[in-house]
Amino acid sequence: RHYPDYYGQHFGPTAPPLSVREVEDSEQARFYFGARHIPLLGRDDELAQLLGFATQGSSKPRWWLLGGEGGAGKSRLALELVLRCEDLGWHAGFVDWDADFNWDQWEPDRPCLLVVDYAQKDAQNYGTWLRRLCDRRSGFAHEVRVLLLERDLKGPWLEQLMGSGSHQARLESHRYLSPQTLPALSVDVLWQIVDKVFASKQKPLPARDKALADLARIDPHGRPLFAALFADALAEGGDTAQWDDQTLIRAILRREAEKFWKSAGVTEDDLNLLALATMTGGLDLTPEITSDLRQAGLIDADIPRDRCRYSALCNRKVTTHLFPLEPDILGELFVLDRIAKDCTADPSLAELLWRYGWRLNPLAMAQFLDRAGRDFPQLAALDQLTAPPEDGGEVHRILWAMVTVNLIGDLGDVGRLAEAERLHDRLWALAQTHGDEAEIRLRWAKGTVNLINALGDAGRLDDAVPLHDRLWALAQAHGDEAQIRLRWAKGAFSLISDLGKARRLADAMSLHNRLWGLVQAHEDEAAIRLEWAKGAFNLSVDYMLVGERDKSRALLAHLQAEQELDDEVASRLPLLVQASEEK
Repeated sequence: RHYPDYYGQHFGPTAPPLSVREVEDSEQARFYFGARHIPLLGRDDELAQLLGFATQGSSKPRWWLLGGEGGAGKSRLALELVLRCEDLGWHAGFVDWDADFNWDQWEPDRPCLLVVDYAQKDAQNYGTWLRRLCDRRSGFAHEVRVLLLERDLKGPWLEQLMGSGSHQARLESHRYLSPQTLPALSVDVLWQIVDKVFASKQKPLPARDKALADLARIDPHGRPLFAALFADALAEGGDTAQWDDQTLIRAILRREAEKFWKSAGVTEDDLNLLALATMTGGLDLTPEITSDLRQAGLIDADIPRDRCRYSALCNRKVTTHLFPLEPDILGELFVLDRIAKDCTADPSLAELLWRYGWRLNPLAMAQFLDRAGRDFPQLAALDQLTAPPEDGGEVHRILWAMVTVNLIGDLGDVGRLAEAERLHDRLWALAQTHGDEAEIRLRWAKGTVNLINALGDAGRLDDAVPLHDRLWALAQAHGDEAQIRLRWAKGAFSLISDLGKARRLADAMSLHNRLWGLVQAHEDEAAIRLEWAKGAFNLSVDYMLVGERDKSRALLAHLQAEQELDDEVASRLPLLVQASEEK
């Protein structure tokens, strides 16, 4: 403590807090990636790439981003990489962020692989941490590799991670390759998973073509988790002919309850605890928390000393910590269905879970809501968890605002525009109440762009245009906040495209001219210029389609005169110019 420089040089901590997340294989843990119940299938190329990333020999710290939808197998693939690196003598595992560790003075005593799951949940801090690792003046004596896992490889969270200017350039210089998204598995590999599940249950295989057709309808994304869930339900006699993803997951949850929970004597209190643990990333069963839960009304009785019931609930051995229900997609639907069954009480279970969850672990709550919004945006039970948290300070507000931006987009994607607009109004009210917090203001701007996109897709352009004007007013009122200007530009691009499709070309051209004016006023902001270029390109196509070739050519000539264009615009521009010149 008194001689930090000396300590860091000679006695720095060598073992970062990592966990492998491997658990003993059992029937109840068969869907948890750490049980490795089914061999890793169809990911040989991706695993080889990851091994190359880890062991390619550079002493320079490297990082990489792996994406894929929930159930695509990101965590399982990362676990296989961790185990192979351990075989090579590395220190490897998933980073435990709850542990107290001094990363600034860390000196690895051997090569190290750090896996960060759910990189979106605290992207700004993860970006700062990555830069500090990459900027170590003395470097490291051994290889240091950081693998980030996240569902979506685009969006505001990645901008937060990367930063801008020199911050972004420093991270880019240490990135291994462009972000990699796991592809869908082939039908042959999906069938291998079905085969493995049926073989483990000693059941005869079903007709291949029908089974694969049902699976493709339930999960068109070719995810290994859904293949395992589907095969398990089918082997147990489920009639999958009319099922969707929710029906499949509910069938699995019913069987868990009948086969494992009921026989262990699981109570309603226990299920409430499991719901809270699932929303908050796990629950420490301390006397203090137990007392709080009783006072809050979530449980009626004391937590028993015998934890067998809790081990049955979460498929893991429980002593003092109740794990969330995993895989995530099972836990999310379990919570939402439980809330839907108990929505009339006062206070409702949803209100109790919402209030206590934000107080206990706001970061995990935001993460749960973000995942549930992606997976089940059509379920009304989700709406009962989306109110702003009771005042817990700026951190709570920012986390809620971040996840609300995504929820507005998720709800808009499934046509739940009334709910999206309600959330947008709540976000605006929060921004007005805390007018000194620029981060909340920016979140409202991002949520507004998501809502503009949804309104445009629904053909509600007369509602989208005034909303965009409100965003312009905010950008003008806060002229020193470039990110709000950029959000207006992104909204303008979206509206130009939607107005063009609706053949409201005069309105689209007027908006294009306003966007070009913004480009001229802020010539040093290349991101705004790129939004203009994409809008001009789309508008030129729309003019060509209605036969107004002169206006189309004028826009194309303007685009050709610009030096910095979006890659997609630049690649398509010559073809469009050629088409405009043809009779």
